[in-house]
Amino acid sequence: MKRRMRTLVLLGALIGSPAYAAPAAKAKLVFGTPTVKAGLDAKAVATVVQRYGAKLLACYTAALAKTPELQGTATATFSVGIDGNVIEAAARGLNHDAHACISSVLMKLEFAKPSDGKPVDVTYPMTFQAIDRPAPSNYPFTFRPGSE
Repeated sequence: MKRRMRTLVLLGALIGSPAYAAPAAKAKLVFGTPTVKAGLDAKAVATVVQRYGAKLLACYTAALAKTPELQGTATATFSVGIDGNVIEAAARGLNHDAHACISSVLMKLEFAKPSDGKPVDVTYPMTFQAIDRPAPSNYPFTFRPGSE
């Protein structure tokens, strides 16, 4: 009986080990064009946000692991304070897990101080797609794997 218990424990440990974990989903992130109120340059905002593309994509792949059919456009909205730090952030369009993670990443961004000394509101669409799935109907163009 003890031998059988050890075997089950060992088998359970092997199944739960990284060697037996499902492969991570492959995904793609396409940034849209940010809408930026006066005080910051839209290209500068895009540059900063896109530097965090890997972390934003990680938000999607984590949510995708729980919800395999998840894809589409997340619209991120955030406010840049007078010191250049993000003072509030939100996302909508995917699911709660993805929104919470995307918002968390955005809260860590640092921008130049707004030129007019006032907080700046930004809206930034980001389209997420699992590579092995067809594009959602709201996707701006037809995605074909390998056509990058």
